[in-house]
Amino acid sequence: MTGYQWSHADRGIFSDEHHAFRETVRRFYAKEVEPNVAQWETAGIFDRDLFRRAGAAGLLCPGIPEEYGGDGGDLLHHVICYEEHGYSIGGASLGEGIDTDTSAYMILAAGTEEQKRYWLPRYASGEVVAEGAFTEPHSGSDMGSIRTTAVRDGGQYVINGSKTWITNASHLDMCLLVARTNDEGEAPQLSLFLVETRLPGVSRGKALRTLHRGCGNLGELFFENVRVPAHRSPFASHADGDVRDATHDGAESALMRACGSPRRRPVPGVRHRMAAYIHVSVMQ
Repeated sequence: MTGYQWSHADRGIFSDEHHAFRETVRRFYAKEVEPNVAQWETAGIFDRDLFRRAGAAGLLCPGIPEEYGGDGGDLLHHVICYEEHGYSIGGASLGEGIDTDTSAYMILAAGTEEQKRYWLPRYASGEVVAEGAFTEPHSGSDMGSIRTTAVRDGGQYVINGSKTWITNASHLDMCLLVARTNDEGEAPQLSLFLVETRLPGVSRGKALRTLHRGCGNLGELFFENVRVPAHRSPFASHADGDVRDATHDGAESALMRACGSPRRRPVPGVRHRMAAYIHVSVMQ
């Protein structure tokens, strides 16, 4: 193995199983990422198939319960994935890269049983790439200023608007999109929708250039009269213009369940730190 020594990661909180998982993750970056970074940077984007290879190696959504296709791991398995991403000489070039955890945990926390059984195994295998779609060109991540709308029409919602700074935009198969469900000028009511990018009316804009100019992919998504079945909105609407109750509390709850999984020992002091993390990451 190349890079840092094991002692750098030995902080007394990782089990032998965690160390074995770390070695798997490190080997994956050494074999599947680092030899290909130069080629991907020339192309301007890494290969979509990297998700399937990561899924086959068990790197995607490692804390998702086994009944939904995951490995049933705990919070420290995610910590290891992020650390090894950072330690790898190719990790910075990927940007957020193969991380799809936030949107997966939102479905785990608040999705219907049908949605969890359909989507989460596809997340874990790399068959599906999905991200949250919150940020808009004019308002950033200010939820109160969102202009994307979802208007009820019988058993469907009709979605119009745009999103930007979307991670893995060119690779996305589905996004968790935040949209207003009432008229502009009123206190916004917001809901989250599962929107497949193959639907008529969904289009992708240009890739966004960043200072580090690696092979990661940030881009734009546009929605023009996109029709989504009403049951694709698993999250509650809020009259105060704040979707944090549905996303922050639900995602935190799901991660805390993983943190206290009977297969793993809880990590002391992690709950309040993860609550702050989920609040930030979900709102972005």
